[in-house]
Order: sequence, then C-alpha cells, then structure tokens
Amino acid sequence: MMIKTLKSSEISIIDENSSYLGVDRKLLMENAGAEVARFIIQNEGDLSSKSVIVFAGPGNNGGDAFVAARHLAPRARKIIVALIGDEDKIKTLEARTNWQIIKNMKISIEFVIIREAKDLQKLSSRLSRSDIIVDGIFGTGIRGDIREPY
Repeated sequence: MMIKTLKSSEISIIDENSSYLGVDRKLLMENAGAEVARFIIQNEGDLSSKSVIVFAGPGNNGGDAFVAARHLAPRARKIIVALIGDEDKIKTLEARTNWQIIKNMKISIEFVIIREAKDLQKLSSRLSRSDIIVDGIFGTGIRGDIREPY
C-alpha cells in the first residue's frame, strides 16, 4: 500500500481548514498522538516488556508526542519522555496542556530535559537499549537551520 506524503505547506492548509471548520487544535493533536500510539501498538503488539523513548520538541509535534506517550504509558514497561529544551519554552497552549497532563499522570513516566548535546549523551546507553523510539521533535513549523541541541 502506497502512503501519500504531504508537504509542510499542505499540512498547514489542512490544519487551517480544520480550524476554519471548527475542529479544535487540541482535537487535532489528540488524534495525531493517539494515531501514533495506535500504529505502534498495531505493529509492535504487546508492549509490556518494551521500553519506549519519546523525543519531543517545544512545538505542536512535541505536543503530538506527549499525547502518544500518554496512550503508550499504560501498555509499555518503561516510558521516557525527553523534552528538547525547557518546559517553559513549550510554544503552544495545546502542547503545554498535553505536557501538564502527562506530568500529572499516576502511571510512571520518566522525564528528561535536554538543553544541550551533553544532556543527550546521558541518554545514549538507554537509547541503544530502547525497543521503540518516537520522534516528535520537528514538525511543519520548522524554520531555518537545525541547531544544538537538536
């Protein structure tokens, strides 16, 4: 089955049209993150013995990753959410809301804040032992060159 790939500009248009039609951005984020989790569960099966690292940037792609982590947490043996940058730099209300939700969860999620490259090095051994890695760092809003710690 061929999956159509959309350009950033096409995704932005879809997001704007959804908003115009009255679909709340929180709902878009919830659906995106839940679909990531569903895809992982469908393709990986039982996660009870698996370790998952979720990398999240400060934008809406990171918000999608927070939602995915929330859906995966009850099923996985271990979940680590690695936020790139400080939590006060999370850019949108929707992403901040989902960050707060996972921080408030009673299910154990380990949080790692990555401010610079050396912080990422601390995760290297755990990264090599992870069964699943979720990339929620960059989305359609990326502009310019990629800089450290990315």
